[in-house]
Amino acid sequence: MRSLCDFESFVIYSDVLNKEVEHLSENFEIYRFLLHKSSENLAREHNFVAIRITLQQTVFSNIVISLSKVFEKSTPYNPYNINIRKYLNGIKDNLDEINARIKDKYSNDMLKIRKKDLKKDIDKLSELELDIEKLKIYRNKVLAHLDEEYIISGDFGSEITYYRMNLLFEYFIEVIPKYSTLIGEYIINKSNETESKREIKNLMSSFN
Repeated sequence: MRSLCDFESFVIYSDVLNKEVEHLSENFEIYRFLLHKSSENLAREHNFVAIRITLQQTVFSNIVISLSKVFEKSTPYNPYNINIRKYLNGIKDNLDEINARIKDKYSNDMLKIRKKDLKKDIDKLSELELDIEKLKIYRNKVLAHLDEEYIISGDFGSEITYYRMNLLFEYFIEVIPKYSTLIGEYIINKSNETESKREIKNLMSSFN
């Protein structure tokens, strides 16, 4: 299994994962917005109901695929995928060198990754294993393929709840920037009012 071993690789990983934070944040903002509008019962027009449901299903699928992608373990069959486990474990294995490069980069002795914080985040990842596995099963058996046994069982997607997705999302967007903003070059857009969300809000307002 391929491992990270040089600072330049960590910079690339950091920038890729930062973009995933941005992408997931945008999709979650849109998904929450659509859920909120649904709960307000503003979707009384038949045409809008169809549009909202389609948008909601599309964004839901995007979230499941994105979360599965960043949490999926590397395997002998897929050793090169970029994922949060490889990233955090790579930082742990190269912590002294990475902190030395961060110090040189910012000319600041106080900026560094702390071993106890890193251990806490890695331990928390282990606690999320069941949620990650359920997400992976749904991705594989529903979105990537249509698994007959899984779908006929009647449990089809029942365990992929908003709560479970939100646990993984909140962990990912909290943990990744903690390290990637020190190591990488890509700056995350933290604005909640993204172009995609503005377009959807404008579309929805035209039906009110």
